[in-house]
Amino acid sequence: MEQLNALSANAAREEFLRACGSEDFATKLAAARPFSSAQALHDAAARVWWTEARSRPCDSVALACDSASSQVPVSGWLQAFAAHPRLGDVEGLRAKFAATAAWCEGEQRAVASASEETLAELAAWNARFESKFGHIFILCATGVAADAVLAAVRARYPASPHAELAAAAGEQAKITALRLDKLLATLGGGGAPAAAERRTSALAEQVTGGGGGAAKRPPITTHILDTARGVPARGVSCLLEHRSEAAGGWRTLGRGETDGDGRCGTLLASGHPLVAGEYRMSFGTGGYLGSDAFYPSVSVDFAVAASQCGQHFHIPLLLSPFGYSTYRGS
Repeated sequence: MEQLNALSANAAREEFLRACGSEDFATKLAAARPFSSAQALHDAAARVWWTEARSRPCDSVALACDSASSQVPVSGWLQAFAAHPRLGDVEGLRAKFAATAAWCEGEQRAVASASEETLAELAAWNARFESKFGHIFILCATGVAADAVLAAVRARYPASPHAELAAAAGEQAKITALRLDKLLATLGGGGAPAAAERRTSALAEQVTGGGGGAAKRPPITTHILDTARGVPARGVSCLLEHRSEAAGGWRTLGRGETDGDGRCGTLLASGHPLVAGEYRMSFGTGGYLGSDAFYPSVSVDFAVAASQCGQHFHIPLLLSPFGYSTYRGS
């Protein structure tokens, strides 16, 4: 902290501008020094960023809101948003943040490693989002998988412009908090790396629906029972898809194969968020029943309502050579 406090006003402003692209924020946070601790820095950043009169989406992980009036106008918020590359735009990320590549590439590492299909859908949703709200989609994406980012875009898209502006400002505050921790680590601020790791883990849980540190089962699972033989059907290929308007049809979410108990729990990651819409579970039954199988494949379509997105869906298949049935299990 001593090194941060010892910087000149201009040098401190440049450091804070790397953490948040708002010039008002950087200038006024630099003027708020000296800081006695990392927490004092984060508290000051909250006072500078938030406005008492605005809706302020904050929680125990995001920067704490203060009753003092903000020193950053809405135009400063928009300036900070504009400093970000669009989610998934790795080349844009490198170009805009050449001076802080180590900080910023980590913020989109999970997105950048996604499939081309997922990145294309994310780009399409980003374009729709920017057309509606006039600014890019802002999400603290550190440690968040691309599918979770897509779910977040879809969930926030129906919001009013005012509500979305507040939500985006909240995400920017989280991003800024992470970067301030990294700044302290760079300057030798003792304990900052651990603080950044804890903050990153907690923020990722907010987006993916995790919590409490307990492992969560995948939101969609299946189980196949061979009713003719009275045993689990092992080695049956399973495919999970979701109907996506942006992708122009069915989009693959995951693949797997039933284990010795006839179960497949690897179609989605634990804690993966669901979005409302149509889903399809397809089973490669021909490989299990044999080359002369009457049902070489079975597809089950089901719907997830908006009120059910936090629930678990188990789609069992009761299979025999000349018939099958399914139901929603538990």
